[in-house]
Amino acid sequence: MLHIVLVLLVLLHQTNGHGRLIDPPSRASMFRFGYHTPPDYNDNQGFCGGKDIQQKNNGQCGVCGDRWDAAVKPHEAGGIYATGKIVRTYTAGALITATVQVTANHMGYFEFRICVNNDVTKPATHECLDKHLLELGDRPGTKFYVDKESGYKKVSLKLPEGVVCSQCVFQWKYHAGNSWGTDPDGKSCVGCGPQEEFYACADIAITSGGTATKPPVVTVPTKSTVAIVKVPTEKPTTRQPQEHKTSSSAPVKASQGPSSIKNCHAIGAFANSKAYNNWCVANCALGTCPDYLCSCDDGSDEEDAPFVPECNSYGVHKSNNMDQWCKTNCQLGFCPDTHCTCA
Repeated sequence: MLHIVLVLLVLLHQTNGHGRLIDPPSRASMFRFGYHTPPDYNDNQGFCGGKDIQQKNNGQCGVCGDRWDAAVKPHEAGGIYATGKIVRTYTAGALITATVQVTANHMGYFEFRICVNNDVTKPATHECLDKHLLELGDRPGTKFYVDKESGYKKVSLKLPEGVVCSQCVFQWKYHAGNSWGTDPDGKSCVGCGPQEEFYACADIAITSGGTATKPPVVTVPTKSTVAIVKVPTEKPTTRQPQEHKTSSSAPVKASQGPSSIKNCHAIGAFANSKAYNNWCVANCALGTCPDYLCSCDDGSDEEDAPFVPECNSYGVHKSNNMDQWCKTNCQLGFCPDTHCTCA
């Protein structure tokens, strides 16, 4: 009897496929590539809560792999993993290569979509993503069928002509194909009917000209290589600005860090957007500062420099990762008092 139970447990485990989007690195997997973002150690399990829960939700899933009926979706805008950091910049109409790591293969196929969102504080929708289902770059169609091997799958994709964005949501969808099921037309087979699905999202930008670019290879950051949004200590050093003098309760500036990361603000079409100004303040200090969106001066005009409030997590949510989440997301206008407190 024990033997039968063990066999059943093994079979149940094998029915779950697993995979993660690693290029462009998804919101869940960025931490694996040196980005200073909250780690999601289950980043290969964006399976909508599981096949049974997805079917309970009429086949629906959150756009980034969270269960559809979740009150808070951790991988969508406002969630802990959706920091808004742009991980890749491409050119409209370019051929790009996406990479997926399949950690447990169950055949099926991948699809990729982009949503022109242009607002890191706004969740993408399936309707927006469906406007741009990406064509494969080296063969006809949009479905990349998975062979029987696990490991890294490189997929050539064609970006649509004329589509540009300061922030697009890049979505990977993995529709597995190893379970027995029945299609609406009555056909039954392995791969027919409802199957387990995986999703993941990455934040990218698409420009109108030049050649497609990728950021340099990202290494694990150290204190000497990455500027983090910090607040001055009670006895600031010469590299840390003094507190704003107009009010004892006024927020303090971010530490200056490298000379190129000072007085950061949005430019161009985004210059008058408070949300994007705040985004530049927070993210340039973290090392993501796209020159088409943000500009940083030499810090000589102290009076006009942006101010960053001291935001930290508290209570049951208190942790170093949540502290960083609060520092970044409170700048974007999402600062839930259930998780964060700001001076």
